[in-house]
Amino acid sequence: MREDTGNRKGTYRPGELLRRQFLKVAGAGLTVTALGTGTAAAADGQPYRGPYAATYDAATVDPATLETVTTVVGTQGEGEGEENERVIPKKAPAASGSTGSATGPVQKAIASGDLVDTDFDGLGASDVRGVVPSDTQIGAGPDHVVQAVNSRLAAYEKDGTKAFEYTLDDWFQNVSPYIYEPPEGADYDTAGFFQDYIIFDPRVRYDADAGHFIVICVDYSLNTGFGGILLSVSSTSDPTDEWYNYYVPPLFPDGDGGTEERAGLVDFPEVGYDGEAIYLTQNFFPSNFTQATMVAIDKTAAYSGGTADANHFTDLRNPGGTLAFTVQPASVDGQTPGYFVNGRYFQGQSLTVWSVDDPLGDPTLSNDAVRVRPYHNPPSGAEQPETEEKIDMGDDRINRVSFDGQHLWTAQTVDDGRARWYEIDPSDSSVVQSGSYKREGRPCFYPTIDSDGETAVMVYNTSSSRNDGTGYASMEVAARSSDDPTGELSQYEVVAQGVDDYDYQDGPAGEPDTGPQVMRWGDYNGISPDPDGGFWIVSQYASTPSPRAESVDYLADNDYDTRIAYVSLG
Repeated sequence: MREDTGNRKGTYRPGELLRRQFLKVAGAGLTVTALGTGTAAAADGQPYRGPYAATYDAATVDPATLETVTTVVGTQGEGEGEENERVIPKKAPAASGSTGSATGPVQKAIASGDLVDTDFDGLGASDVRGVVPSDTQIGAGPDHVVQAVNSRLAAYEKDGTKAFEYTLDDWFQNVSPYIYEPPEGADYDTAGFFQDYIIFDPRVRYDADAGHFIVICVDYSLNTGFGGILLSVSSTSDPTDEWYNYYVPPLFPDGDGGTEERAGLVDFPEVGYDGEAIYLTQNFFPSNFTQATMVAIDKTAAYSGGTADANHFTDLRNPGGTLAFTVQPASVDGQTPGYFVNGRYFQGQSLTVWSVDDPLGDPTLSNDAVRVRPYHNPPSGAEQPETEEKIDMGDDRINRVSFDGQHLWTAQTVDDGRARWYEIDPSDSSVVQSGSYKREGRPCFYPTIDSDGETAVMVYNTSSSRNDGTGYASMEVAARSSDDPTGELSQYEVVAQGVDDYDYQDGPAGEPDTGPQVMRWGDYNGISPDPDGGFWIVSQYASTPSPRAESVDYLADNDYDTRIAYVSLG
């Protein structure tokens, strides 16, 4: 058992079993009224505070020799010390926003195409045992793809052969302040022993220009309330070689000219990069939402496993002074400046586009508002066949941002459940083109888009009440070429058709359903350009239920799997 007797983190100790519900309860109580308040810039006329300098040291992890740490969560009720992974307790679905009139036309006519060249199963509920949602991500290198879900990290050769698979606890044990092994002889069956930390919200990128994978996730202590971002970068373009791990806490001014860590939920971390830096952003919740923050890390030092200099920025604000929320860094290969995009929470009619100059020297962040069609949060749930349970479509926050060498691409779920995508010119903060997408009237949610300048590919999920075998929650992909009409996606393909209803909070067999009517589906999907052309995508879909844990209702049959696919427009 690892202990820290300092006053920042306290001493790690066993917690009550109900602590696995902490984030769910805390999230349900969050308010976001502050997101619309404030009119002044953060400091000195700038839309941020900072920078605050820091340095971070690496620890090396070798996938060939990595040892497993034993973490025990609760009990299966069948003997002592049975290992069992946790349900990731996420915040409740956001309330829907305004229900005003439709905001622009929806593209309905689209041809079924042959977009998927290769696909294979990724990590599913049967692999991660009890972790919902998957929040799956992907990065594609020359010979491998790396997948992360809320509890595990895996690498595959491009024919689907798995190169390695580890829990995130295993992977980050050498830098996490919170991972520990339980004391010997603990009676888990009667004591209800539960680990006091969670690792969640993974992101994966591949920096094609530099030739390195990037993986991040949140490390959060339920016991002390402190958390930070875990960062891992590969030493080469081969993920089976060594990696370098870093722990990056949120830093804030302490009032005496220095910086300090603060207790609070680090949530929805994001990662991007440009020619100079790796960028990490996050939403920070000490109680109610306080602010979005960003840190720029020297990627040359990180990629070599050295001590990496960093600059932290806090209190990010939109033009006009309102608080920014879920600021998404772009993936910019080999160029500067770096770019970021965020939307307005609940509803809005603009996006904020950020740029950063000299991120590691004398950095400056600037932003501008980009006018777009009005949007608001989608309804709370998408229907499923033959059940009253619905699937959470999330909210209207911006998803992954990509850069095609000239323009930014991003997407969000809006209004009545449509995928709104954008191509944005950051040089003059203007929309080049945008489209709203619903195939055959089906809700399309969690869209993630990328482009190489000639082709754009978007992965998303659908679910509907159709009782014809096509209504269950599915993974789909749509694409366009530069020859297609402006604002339209010309082809789509169902990558993985759902085969059953998705209800992860069913009680044990024979007992009434104890779950809510809206099932949390996730926060995002994954997409990554292949260095040789085309795109790799990953998402979850509703699969055949796995056996229920008879005695533990929170380990219900999390009936989803993930599919990894290579997509090309031909």
